[in-house]
Amino acid sequence: MTRLTRQLQLRETPEQPTGYLYRIVMNIINDNIRNGRYSSFVELMSDDISSNAPSPEEQVGDQRRLALFAKHLNRLPSATRNMIILKKLHDKSTVEISRLMGISEKSVEKKINRALRDIESKMSAYF
Repeated sequence: MTRLTRQLQLRETPEQPTGYLYRIVMNIINDNIRNGRYSSFVELMSDDISSNAPSPEEQVGDQRRLALFAKHLNRLPSATRNMIILKKLHDKSTVEISRLMGISEKSVEKKINRALRDIESKMSAYF
């Protein structure tokens, strides 16, 4: 912006100010590469580019774990499976689930915890 302002003070407004600004930016990048500040444009850009997105390998691993979890979840008795779905996917409290299922809150907690521990132990053999 300093270079653009300086040029505008010395000359007339360029016909294409956006293109002119891009040219200034490219000149600055080239100057930095020439002066050894960066060995390449890619290095310059990679300093500012970072991603929190999982890598393709992590995505495949996550998909495999999810498929395995779903497989084990589907093998549970339907009442237990429904409790886990209500708790984890629909964010229902154990009180709400106990009222829906007609059993005690303590029983809901025990069944959910026991089933999740069982699934976790079965999945740990794979990962």
